[in-house]
Amino acid sequence: MLDGCGNDRLLSVALSLRDAATLYRRRSVPVGHDYDRDVAGEHRARADAVVARDAATASRTLAEHIDRTPASLRAVVQNVSEHAG
Repeated sequence: MLDGCGNDRLLSVALSLRDAATLYRRRSVPVGHDYDRDVAGEHRARADAVVARDAATASRTLAEHIDRTPASLRAVVQNVSEHAG
């Protein structure tokens, strides 16, 4: 469908958005065994804090959101190393 666009700029934007969406979908799968994560709830809490102009809560929830993935990875690595040796 995009091939018939005929507008190079619009096509470029559409392809860029499609590529970004693909990247985010790949990154949105649970890491390790972190299946109970509510990413939408994390985003909603941060958006609510921003709308309320609560910078401290917005900053804290963003840091927690970003730190959760590496924490999950560390737990997996620790679990694997404990069972390997």
